[in-house]
Amino acid sequence: MDDNVTPKIGQILYEEKLDDKGNIKTASLLYIDEEPKPDGGWMVTWIAQMEDYGNGELEVYTDGTAGGTASEHVKRIATDADIMKFVNAIKKSTNFKEQIDIWLENIEKSEDYSILLLAEKERLKKLINS
Repeated sequence: MDDNVTPKIGQILYEEKLDDKGNIKTASLLYIDEEPKPDGGWMVTWIAQMEDYGNGELEVYTDGTAGGTASEHVKRIATDADIMKFVNAIKKSTNFKEQIDIWLENIEKSEDYSILLLAEKERLKKLINS
């Protein structure tokens, strides 16, 4: 991570990869599920992911996928601006209302998000609804 801070379990983090022009190639919002491993590996849940498949448009996925990542891949603790990148990308899609509703329902009810800190859930819901 850029700021060399070990995040709390359930705190939203941000990772991104940019292309040569500084545009987002891939980006993710995620949180760690358990104490970090001594080797720097983290068990995480991805809250949202977006990717440009080469057509200049970002596709957004909000499916709560679990897995592992190395701590050096995570850029920072997510700011409101980081979260808004995802919200704004979703709002550009033709079925944005449906995507937003599904994302909000997942944040509220899905067991995939049970470890997400309550304050982070509230922050997500506030930004999504802005």
